[in-house]
Amino acid sequence: MTTIESVLQKYGNGIDAEDFADQLDQLMRSRPSADPRGLSSHDRRMLTAVGVRAEDLDRAGSDLVAEAAQLITINSAGLPVAAAAARLGRSVSRVRGAIADGSLYGTKVGRFWLIPAWQLDGSAPIPHLRKVIAAIPPGTSAVTVDRVMTQTTEELYLDGRAVSPRDWLIAGNPPVSVIAMVAQLYEW
Repeated sequence: MTTIESVLQKYGNGIDAEDFADQLDQLMRSRPSADPRGLSSHDRRMLTAVGVRAEDLDRAGSDLVAEAAQLITINSAGLPVAAAAARLGRSVSRVRGAIADGSLYGTKVGRFWLIPAWQLDGSAPIPHLRKVIAAIPPGTSAVTVDRVMTQTTEELYLDGRAVSPRDWLIAGNPPVSVIAMVAQLYEW
């Protein structure tokens, strides 16, 4: 039988089950509109075993399994600070400083930071990243930010096709439209 621990060992980028449960709990608290009634009794036991509170599983409106899968996906694509430092050609302390000053977006998971991959283009941050980060409303989950930045939108077009905000910025376009989209995240 597959366990959360084994899934995290394989895809979790070094995150342990306790830290993942805390991260998932924070995410679910910010999403009151999902419905957990679709969870099997096995899923419920497994999730409570790794620290998800039973009352959160009973709360109407939380698609916990889908959110957990999305969170694992985002965490596995994120870069630990040391890996981000190597990719960017910076020291670990400079990457931590960039998170602190808002020039890189970091997600704190347990005791360490992950740098979501959407914000990097090769060995450099995407253009206008600091402005985009500054527009993210406080309390917005990394899952929401990832979705907005990586999914195509009918609001941005390049050569007649819809593109993601990330691709829009990488193509050298002005950040105004992306900043407006990010600033409105709580309205989505």
